Amino acid sequence: MQKQTGTHTIATDKPTLTPEKPLELDDFLVELDREGIAYLWFSRQQGANVLGRSTLDQLRLILSILKSTAAVKGVIVGSKKDDHFVFGADLHEILHFADETAALKLASDGQQVFNDLAELGVPTLSMIHGPCLGGGLEAALATSYRLASDAPETLLGFPEVKLGLIPGLGGTQRLPRLINLRAALDLILTSSTISATEALNLGIIDAVTSRGDLLEKAKSKLKEMIGGEAPPRVAPQEKPETIKKLFATMERSFRIRFKNHYPAPFKALEAVRKALESDLQEGLDFEARAFAGLAAGTTSRNLIQIFFSQDFITRSAERSASKFCPKPPQKLGVIGTGVMATEIVRVWLQNIPEAEIFAKASNDERAAEFRQHFSDYENVKVSSEMSILKDCQMVIEAIVEDVEKKQKVLAELEAHVSKECVIATNTSSLELLNLGQELTKTDRFVGTHFFYPVDKMQLVEVVSHPNTTPRTSACAMSLLSAMKKTPLSVKDSPGFLVNRLLTVYLMEMGRLWQNGFTLYQLEDAAVRFGFPLGPFTLIDELGLNLCFSVAHELSRNFGERFKAPQSMFKVWEVGHAGKADGKGFFMWDKSGKKLGPCPDVLFEHDLKNETVKLSQSELDELQRSFLMPMLDEAARCLEEKVVRKPREIDLSMVIGTGFPAFTGGPLRYADHLGIPEVLKSIETVYARTAFNLERRPCELLYSMNESGRRFYSSGNS
Repeated sequence: MQKQTGTHTIATDKPTLTPEKPLELDDFLVELDREGIAYLWFSRQQGANVLGRSTLDQLRLILSILKSTAAVKGVIVGSKKDDHFVFGADLHEILHFADETAALKLASDGQQVFNDLAELGVPTLSMIHGPCLGGGLEAALATSYRLASDAPETLLGFPEVKLGLIPGLGGTQRLPRLINLRAALDLILTSSTISATEALNLGIIDAVTSRGDLLEKAKSKLKEMIGGEAPPRVAPQEKPETIKKLFATMERSFRIRFKNHYPAPFKALEAVRKALESDLQEGLDFEARAFAGLAAGTTSRNLIQIFFSQDFITRSAERSASKFCPKPPQKLGVIGTGVMATEIVRVWLQNIPEAEIFAKASNDERAAEFRQHFSDYENVKVSSEMSILKDCQMVIEAIVEDVEKKQKVLAELEAHVSKECVIATNTSSLELLNLGQELTKTDRFVGTHFFYPVDKMQLVEVVSHPNTTPRTSACAMSLLSAMKKTPLSVKDSPGFLVNRLLTVYLMEMGRLWQNGFTLYQLEDAAVRFGFPLGPFTLIDELGLNLCFSVAHELSRNFGERFKAPQSMFKVWEVGHAGKADGKGFFMWDKSGKKLGPCPDVLFEHDLKNETVKLSQSELDELQRSFLMPMLDEAARCLEEKVVRKPREIDLSMVIGTGFPAFTGGPLRYADHLGIPEVLKSIETVYARTAFNLERRPCELLYSMNESGRRFYSSGNS
């Protein structure tokens, strides 16, 4: 007799387990040796080990069989996958929950399965190699003992909160009962991953060994546990007043940091508090309800879609690279010794330590300074002569944003390197067709737009012009993948994608400032919408020279909508350069702390209305005023095929500019508002804004409105 579960069929008549007859299901292999040790292997046939409805149903059946098999004396839980234990919940399944009830049922049923594992009646041991995340770690926490390999790829953590969820299979209840409260909160709330050694020090893992010894050590330890009484490990007790103060401090910090945009950290905090105040089952019930509410909400769905988009784009880059450039270039060159060149080299050293690196400085003095920066690295060679780059497989030019200077340097470089060497330029807005005019062989020329700071910003725009060959693009993708970046292929056009959208937003903020809103109101409105920084703080951080040079390039090519209004231009004209210089829109001290607005850039209305706060309706209207031009420009970039997919725009703006992730990105946010409402709002903003700008929404929006289309069709990202 059989029953259907999702797309899988599970026998309802219990099969037997013997040493001669292992049990094999879609997602598991179970074996029994003659000493009574059962091996429960996660072994999902369709892809990576993840936990969904079918997997949990299979696990429930397996645990029932193990419990009723008298020959079983102990159980080792492991993975048949070479590179991971369990990645966690099946996010595709979570994304398609019909409602909160479906999410609650999965969480509650899954919790019961892990309760069955914890109460199996025989010693259980998790044998962990590779990533053990989310539901995988929750499964491990339900076993009596945890043994992990010391391999660098063995990482443990709970990624749920950054996906808008909380651990829903017992993680918020079992972890605080096992280890120090602060450590448990930190692991759950930050979504960070830790190594096996770090997990051992915290008390999550009981022992660490080499990968080669993992199975033998697991068998040896389990035999020791069989027939013995291992006292359960209990977390150290904190004083009630210490706990109360800790939770109050964290909640206050979340209110400031997340406003009301991200409910998951608050729910995780509540769930952990329940672990301290309630018995296990009561805590699990609360966790399941909290998980279900979050899983059915818009925020988690948007954050999961962002995760999928980044994963898809990263894998696409890796596939593209594997066709033409399976191994990243190992002899790397950089032209320039400024901040960007220095940071690029640092990331190379961190992620490609075996690479040979050659740097070309503008003069001997700069070469000596750059050499001193990397004096600890024998694989970094520096010279003021271009000939140092002669053996490079790929060179990135990273000098100042000046067309003529870049053209000259690139032409000189071409004369010194082999015909196979890939020549890249790091530019934030300049078209490659112009920059490559002095090159005789433009098919190996590509753009790599890094964002500052290079070590923290994941996104890199890979710019291809019509002559760029697939091999050239693939070499860039291969190198960036090795640097652990997210490479996004974009069309060669002024400003590319991110800076084009960011600039239209920043210039609109300048117009609104000149139109009568105060600096404080505009900064506050952006942060309250969910941006990490206000617009004028961001300009100061990036530097006024960069921001206005990009705006000039864009306005020269696309017209008045990118032109810096006088309100902003005057700040640059009086000599303010931004944070690095101590003065921009704001004053900054030497430590980088923002002190307040510069008095000489303020309007009379800034001083007169300094303390005037906007009503909620005024705030909503202001936020639409600065967001709508960005949404229009995003649609225009799609229309012009700067990128191919809406998800590429949304991911780029979230990880490249800090556009609020909870919205899913500008185009998903437009879908949320509705295309008719977006179009109406854009027309209203354009009609209301002064400065005699003649602006009209892009034709794509009118076409979508007429046909009833959205940027994202159902199930399509």
